[in-house]
Amino acid sequence: HYNARVKYLDKEDIESLGWKPHKEIQHYYKSPCNNFVLRIKYEGLCIYIYDEHTVDKLIFEGTVKNKSELRKLFKMLNIE
Repeated sequence: HYNARVKYLDKEDIESLGWKPHKEIQHYYKSPCNNFVLRIKYEGLCIYIYDEHTVDKLIFEGTVKNKSELRKLFKMLNIE
């Protein structure tokens, strides 16, 4: 059996994809195109993505374990 270990998602991974930390709210990030806001809840590594132009419109809620999964999610949701 072969066990490959993958690093868990962290803030450096999110920032390496072009997302910038929100200036006023901890654990929030703005997308490079500023159309989306990403919120991280560290208990369970749940990620919430909201459309910034629609108040509290939840686009995705779930668990993302690593940077590779996050990239796939962004692609499925057409988030650049």
